Amino acid sequence: LRDTPPTKTTIPTIMTEAAETPSTSPSFDLETYISRYEPASETRLQRLLFLGHHFHGAFLAASADNHHGSPAHAPSSSAAGHYERLAGQAFQMAVDQMKETGNWRRYLEEFGAVLANTATSGTINNNAD
Repeated sequence: LRDTPPTKTTIPTIMTEAAETPSTSPSFDLETYISRYEPASETRLQRLLFLGHHFHGAFLAASADNHHGSPAHAPSSSAAGHYERLAGQAFQMAVDQMKETGNWRRYLEEFGAVLANTATSGTINNNAD
């Protein structure tokens, strides 16, 4: 008698926040993706901030890989640029939503440290908008 290998059982996966993170392919369109959320909703804002941080982290990782002689399978500098554009776009859309809805508390929570650091260096322009 021969031993037979155990049968493979498929275990269903559960959708999680990470599983719903959109593709980072060059064809990814953030505006189309985020349009499924109500324009002034907190969910949309939270998603934009999540994506901004997610893509910023991917940009930093890709940049570090490129700078330190990455392996052949590491993201290219074009991937780093793609992540940087997506992060900037997500953060800008989040800022625009916070301005439109008057959500200054959330703006200060997210970007207050940046403003405080800029103010102490004396480079803030209070007339810029």
